[in-house]
This record gives sequence, structure tokens and C-alpha cells, in this order.
Amino acid sequence: MRQQGQKTRYPGVYRVTDNSYRVRAVATDPRTGKRKEVEKLFDGSLQAAAKARSALLDEIRSSTQVVARQRVGEFAQSWIKSKAVSLDAGTASTYADALEEHVLPTLGDYWYDTLTKTDVQNWVDACFSKEWTTAGGVRKTYRRASVHGWFRVFRTMTRDAIDSLGLPRDPCARIRFPQEELSDAPKALEPEELA
Repeated sequence: MRQQGQKTRYPGVYRVTDNSYRVRAVATDPRTGKRKEVEKLFDGSLQAAAKARSALLDEIRSSTQVVARQRVGEFAQSWIKSKAVSLDAGTASTYADALEEHVLPTLGDYWYDTLTKTDVQNWVDACFSKEWTTAGGVRKTYRRASVHGWFRVFRTMTRDAIDSLGLPRDPCARIRFPQEELSDAPKALEPEELA
């Protein structure tokens, strides 16, 4: 494409036909420090082609690494894959189960950059009201330790997302949990139990 076109009074703009121009922009990419060249064909007036070249130069000079917007569920898939390499199989399985069974059904469809503290707090609160059935058919609600474990997995993933995706805020900051119910049973072992 470089040989096409006749020079015009605007640098980097070459006339190909009456209403078609080759626009060439060369600038230093601030991320790499190397010169970057972009060439495009442009249909329209000579002045519009010159403006298009100026826009290309600005784009090169101000380029920053833009990470594509991701949903919580999409990020979770890549996060689990990256963690599976460095964690033992049991821990990776625990992380995956917590995310797939408890976090992603509620929070997975949110865009990570729009997820708020209120969304996370509502999810935590809803976890305490969910019921599950034991093998014996007894209905129970989830204990604080279980919900807090799922939250810790989500918080760890979110901290990695803040770094990877450049999130503007931490939606896991200052999430409240109800006080753990204290039991009246003694915590010390009885003499018979020690034997």
C-alpha cells in the first residue's frame, strides 16, 4: 500500500483517486517506546482525510492497554484455570465449587466494573436465608463459616480482577456478616472424652 497515492499538501495524506486517500500515521507508542505505523484508506474530502490522520496519530500516542470489559462469570473461568496450575487439586476444586455453586448463579452475569458493594452485600445476606436439605431430609440454613468461606474465595478472585481489569473500586470492601451464634455447650473435653 505504501507506493499508492500522490503527495498532497498535508503530510501523511496521499491521493489515490479523486475521493480516496491513503492516510499514513507514524508515532511512538508510549507502552513500548517503539515507533508504530498505521495506514488506512479513506474515502471523502482531503480535509477529512487530514483529520483522520490526526486522529490516528492521537490514537497511537495516547494508547494505553485497554482490557476488554468482562463479566464476573467470564473472569471466574480464566481465574480458576490460572489458579489450577499453582494450587493443589483439593484447593482448586474447593474454589471452583464455591464459585460455580454459590457465587456465580447470583453474581456471574454482572459486569465486573459495575459490580457494587450493595450487590455483594445482598448476595451475602441471601446466602443466610437459603435452605438446603441433608441426606436425611432435614432442611437447614447455611452456617456463617460456610458463607464466609465462599465470600473469601470471591474476595480473592476480586482482588486479582482489580489488578488485571483495572477495576475502579473493590466491591468486597466492608461487607458485613451476622454475629456467629454462640453455643451454651462447654468447649472443654470431659475426662471420659480425654481417655
